[in-house]
Amino acid sequence: MHPMARRLWLLAWLSLLGLLTLYFHGREQPSVTASGDLLLRADASGHYRLEGAINDQPVQLLLDTGATRVTIPSQVAARLGLVATGRSRVNTAAGEI
Repeated sequence: MHPMARRLWLLAWLSLLGLLTLYFHGREQPSVTASGDLLLRADASGHYRLEGAINDQPVQLLLDTGATRVTIPSQVAARLGLVATGRSRVNTAAGEI
């Protein structure tokens, strides 16, 4: 391939990467409106995720608008120093966990 053509291809790919970065930057971050509402955008899989904290420890939260209870994976609970009060099975669209 001619050196000039190679440079043009490189420039085209770098431009595309830059445009995609600009487009997706911050799309998964929540934003707060002037009225104080928190706006979340669904991720590529259609889930609503955000960074949060439990006992001042960072955790990734998954918002399930149809959930009847709050669940925390046992590994995360152990890391946070939480004491289990029981066990339960959870039904999701992907099956029981």
